[in-house]
Amino acid sequence: MRDDLLEGEDPSPVVIPAERGQATCQQILDLDYYTAHKKWMDEQVEELPVAMVTRPQVANKIMTLLHSTVPEMKSMALPLPSDSALKDLMLPAFMFGRKGHQKLHFSTDFCLPTLFMVLEGKLLISSSVFPEDLEGCNKSCQDYLEKLTAREWVSKVECNGFMSVLKPGKALCMPGGKTFHVQALEDMHCLRIYVTSPERARDSIAFLENWIGDANLTSSSMCSKMLLHLQKQLDIVPLPKA
Repeated sequence: MRDDLLEGEDPSPVVIPAERGQATCQQILDLDYYTAHKKWMDEQVEELPVAMVTRPQVANKIMTLLHSTVPEMKSMALPLPSDSALKDLMLPAFMFGRKGHQKLHFSTDFCLPTLFMVLEGKLLISSSVFPEDLEGCNKSCQDYLEKLTAREWVSKVECNGFMSVLKPGKALCMPGGKTFHVQALEDMHCLRIYVTSPERARDSIAFLENWIGDANLTSSSMCSKMLLHLQKQLDIVPLPKA
């Protein structure tokens, strides 16, 4: 993961085989907290809802399990934010989808690498790239995506993308900023967590600076708080606004 995703100029997706993640998966399934969360998520009508793991002891337990499976997640990670709401976002979260539920994401959140580990069921993740003339143009990219048909998306994935079917214990870490599509092939529960490293934080800073300006976000927005946190970790002094 270090060479393929967390360092270098052209990060690529990393797949963690089910055999490697199976023990971690089973220990999460055995948590009483997961059982209670699963019952709550099963009652939601929203497609692919996400629920943060807000109990510190449980979040720390899951993080320890993930670090034992993917040691680079710990050795290269930046410190967690001091802002409590932002810190909660950086902790593990559960995601649920009924068979057929799907969602197309313009980018990973905050342009950070994001790891998905399926706990139950099956999840299809696919990704592609924008045409070169759209890269960096947030509004143009979104307009382009919204006009894509399902057949056109599949064609793009086959030409210059990738897809992977995740089953229990199998995980995929999506590079930051990638456009990707998720679809539950069966009723599915998975774990989602953001992954950090100094190099990928620089990517996120560049993305957030543009996004905050384009969207006219205030300093109280989560994107602005994340930008400030990452700049602080890398000792980057933000330029004063004109």
